[in-house]
Amino acid sequence: MTEESIPNWLLEEDVLLLDRALLRFCALLPGNETSDILWRGFIRFLMCSLMGITMIGGFIEAYYTNDFMGYVECGTVCITQVKCLFKFAAMFAHEKELRYVLDNMMKNFYIHENVAKEEILSTVKATKRTAWYVSVPYICTFMSTVVLMGLDKASSLLYRPPEETFLGNNTNETIVEFKRIFPLRVWLPMNEQLSPNYEIGYVFLLGVFSFEIYSTSVADTFIALIMMFLSAQFQLLGSAIQHARTNVSVILESKKNNSSRE
Repeated sequence: MTEESIPNWLLEEDVLLLDRALLRFCALLPGNETSDILWRGFIRFLMCSLMGITMIGGFIEAYYTNDFMGYVECGTVCITQVKCLFKFAAMFAHEKELRYVLDNMMKNFYIHENVAKEEILSTVKATKRTAWYVSVPYICTFMSTVVLMGLDKASSLLYRPPEETFLGNNTNETIVEFKRIFPLRVWLPMNEQLSPNYEIGYVFLLGVFSFEIYSTSVADTFIALIMMFLSAQFQLLGSAIQHARTNVSVILESKKNNSSRE
C-alpha cells in the first residue's frame, strides 16, 4: 500500500505524535539529516561514557564500603546503570526498525477502504488518549525519584554542625563547616562531609540519573504503546474481515436465490 493511497484525514491523526516528542528530547528519535545523526552520535557517546563511569564509581565505592547497607546501595546503583545502559544502547542498535515503525504505523491503521471512516478515526483517537494516560504518569513517576534522591539527604547535608577535634596540647580546633546546597550522595569514594567538591559530584550524578531515568522510561512506554497500537490495528483488521465475510455471504445468498428462480 503506497502512501498516496492513504487518505489525508488519517495521516493528519498521528498516534505517535507524543512518542516523537518524547524521543526527541533524549536524542533517540532517528533522523536523516546530518545534524541529527551527529547529535545522536554525540549524545550516544557522552551518555554511554557517563553511565559507564558512574557504574565503575559504584563498584569502587562498594569496595571501600564496610557496612551491608552500603553494599546494597552501591549494588542498586550498578544494577540501575547496567539496565539503563542496555536499554539506551538497544534503542540505537535498532534505529532502522524504529524508523520503520515511526514511518509506517499510521499506514497500517488504514486496513481496507470498506472499513468505515468513523470507526477508524474513533479507534485512532482512543489510542492517542490512552497514550497520554499511559506515558505522562509513568514518566513523571520515575522522574520524581530524582527529587526524592535529593530529599533523602537534605536534612543531614544541607548544614553540617561544627565538629571539635581534641589535640595533644590540650587545645580544641573547630573544623570549618560546609553548607550543602545540593544534597545527594555521590557514587564515588569521597568523603561527603569533608569534600568541598561535593556539589560538583551532585550536579554530575543528577544529570546522568535524570537522563537515564527519562530515556529508559520513554523506551518502556514506547514499547507498550506500540503493542497497544498493534492491538487496535488487529481489531480494525477483524472488522474488515467481518465486513468481507458479510459481503461474501450476501453475494452467495443472491446467487443462490437467482439459481432457484431459474
